[in-house]
Parts: sequence; C-alpha cells; structure tokens
Amino acid sequence: VPGPITLKSDNQGAIALAKSGLLNARTKHIDIHYHFTRDAIVKGYLNLVYCPTNEMAADIFTKALHRQKVEYFCWMLGLRSD
Repeated sequence: VPGPITLKSDNQGAIALAKSGLLNARTKHIDIHYHFTRDAIVKGYLNLVYCPTNEMAADIFTKALHRQKVEYFCWMLGLRSD
C-alpha cells in the first residue's frame, strides 16, 4: 500500500495518547501490547485523524440511529445516489 493508511477516530484522548506515547499516572494501566497503534504511527504505516461523531459513518454498523442519520451515512458510503 503506498503511503500510510488513514484511520478516523472520534476519541481525541485516544488520538493524543497514540501520537504522543507519553505514559503518566492515568495511562500506566494500559498494557504494552495495546500500543500497536502507536507503533504503527511511529513506523509511518498509519495516520490517525480526528473525525467528529456526527461524521462517523461507521456508526451505521454499530448503533441504532434515526432515519435521517441512516440515510446520510448511506449517502456518505455511496449506497445511495440521491
């Protein structure tokens, strides 16, 4: 794959932790094998970016949504042309 893969997240705290890699009293409980994302960012395999919750198209697969949201996410995913 040419270039890093972009991964969108709506969790700004997780993005900050993955990008900085700083461990402190609030993050020391995270076991080392959960730092795969941080390693992938450092190696240039992954680009982690913020995506607002209202724009998170993956929610269509994980949450019960109102009809308007379902229609909007279907349009975002290319499942509808109108």
